[in-house]
Amino acid sequence: MLYEVAKGEGYSKPRGILIHEDELYDWVLANGDEQIGMSIYGYRDQDKEILSETPVRDWMIQAYLPWFPIDIDKGDTSDEGVLSIVKKFLYHFDELGLREENYKLYFSGRGYHIMIHGDCFGFPESHQDLELVVRLTKEKLLGELDMLNVVDHSIYHRKALIRCPHSINAKSNLYKIPITRYEAFTLKPDEIKELAKSKRLNFNWPEHYGDGELASYVPTELPKIASYEKVIEPYKRASCIYNRLVRGPIEGSRHIDTLILSAHFASAGVPSMMTKEFLLMWNNKIDDHTTPLETKAIVELVEQAYRRGYDYSCNNVQKRGVNGELCSTRCIHYSERNHATAESPDPELIIKQAKKINFVKMRKEGLQIGAQFGVDDFAAIRGEVISLLGVTKAGKTTLMKNLLYGVNMHNNTLLPIEQLRKTYYYSSEQPSDLFYFTALQMLEDVPDYHITRSLEYQASLYDKWKERLSKVIPIDGLPTINTLKKQCESQDRPEIIVIDTIDHAVAEAKNEHQGIKDFMVGIQQIAQQTGVIFFLVSQTRRDDSREGNINLFSGKGSGSIENQSRKVLSIKPSSNKSIKIVEFLADTYAPVPEDKLELFRTRSGRFKIIYK
Repeated sequence: MLYEVAKGEGYSKPRGILIHEDELYDWVLANGDEQIGMSIYGYRDQDKEILSETPVRDWMIQAYLPWFPIDIDKGDTSDEGVLSIVKKFLYHFDELGLREENYKLYFSGRGYHIMIHGDCFGFPESHQDLELVVRLTKEKLLGELDMLNVVDHSIYHRKALIRCPHSINAKSNLYKIPITRYEAFTLKPDEIKELAKSKRLNFNWPEHYGDGELASYVPTELPKIASYEKVIEPYKRASCIYNRLVRGPIEGSRHIDTLILSAHFASAGVPSMMTKEFLLMWNNKIDDHTTPLETKAIVELVEQAYRRGYDYSCNNVQKRGVNGELCSTRCIHYSERNHATAESPDPELIIKQAKKINFVKMRKEGLQIGAQFGVDDFAAIRGEVISLLGVTKAGKTTLMKNLLYGVNMHNNTLLPIEQLRKTYYYSSEQPSDLFYFTALQMLEDVPDYHITRSLEYQASLYDKWKERLSKVIPIDGLPTINTLKKQCESQDRPEIIVIDTIDHAVAEAKNEHQGIKDFMVGIQQIAQQTGVIFFLVSQTRRDDSREGNINLFSGKGSGSIENQSRKVLSIKPSSNKSIKIVEFLADTYAPVPEDKLELFRTRSGRFKIIYK
């Protein structure tokens, strides 16, 4: 049996290397002081030649799952909290009849890995879709244990790699080590960390085995349409259409629903035959609430909608539901509905929608700016617009890179990569290749001449930081509002968009002040509807630039920037060219930190806070 192995941050250097299981332990010992990962799936020896000629993204012939992984990430959980999750799993294993010989338990350097022997499940070997079988097993097993929300689900992907035993975790500088069940229950987190300062190669393993203890969780039949990973459902694109499709044919509304859905597909350019096929599948959704139509009725209604060119707008009562139950305040068309009908928004409907929104999760999914500065609560939350004001050459772009790449400016460390956000960075001043080069300096924390000492060394650093660099995607030039709207409504939308600078984005406007005002209003509407965070970088007005006095009203087009932004920061130079002053000017939802921070800009581009 073969395993895929890789080295480096994100296990990306390089992908596609296969090692036989008999050679794996020696390879781990030889490379354990680096970050190294291995596949959870095994491959047949006879497939090595085929795999070596195929990119990893196209590997579809996973043959074995020797160990079923449970990856418990630490994330924002305390050391005690993550260890308590491990203990819950072990209690559940007792209830399931598992013995310590049925699984391996590891401290991974931050979190924990539990590896259950594959023979406990009896997964089919060389199955045409082993990944789907494993994912469905995971959903059933962990769902029954009510533990789905405490594990990393990405580890079950066919291309996923897991940290190798006895190898270093660069985030904690501790090794992934085996521990016993007894140690998990009796040792404190700090005592386990003390053990993880070495590789623990002399661990006394029991003889592991499995005998179908969990075979009942392995599916015997697979769904016709597979689901491998979570996707972003388009419930904000056209809420009334989405909700109709999800609920299925309901007696009393199924005829009008079929006409409305048919008209929607027709307006999107979907051929009538495909609409018939799709709606026949929708009509066959059978549960306690649905009542399907006759097949002939579906076909006739689709043809009627296409033949007569029906068009149901947002002000149509039938389209949004008699009581507005199919409508959503988060729909991108919701404001059009109100303008079209001159009706007042329904507060009960808004409260109903608000109950469904996890604002705590939205906050966690933002960017914790305050933590990077070492000050009290100041975070970029999903759907917010944040502005950064500064004079020319104050270091605005450099500060944005420090924030987006997770530099902790109060202790010169980097945030865990899972706390970074997918970002589009629009700039008309710095080409994308130079953007990455300067970001590379900052991440490696060295000056440019250190990186350019040889082309090979420079390439190795790009490989080292590839995963973190890729979190921010620089885009040459500046977008229009229509471009931003399309990007933010797409399935693959970014979590953050930076526009550097806003006055350049409206350079074509006849009146700069009005151009900025219109642009800011458009940005705020997009942010609210899609949940994307916008960072807008702005030059200050000429008078304030000369005087060096930056306040909330210093941005170009002032009046628009402070009105539409939920939070405002500023950066300006000091008498010492290497020292910049950052100030928090506004926070709509909370008092702003009163700290005026002095930041020292190193030769690498990292900012470090000067504590007096």
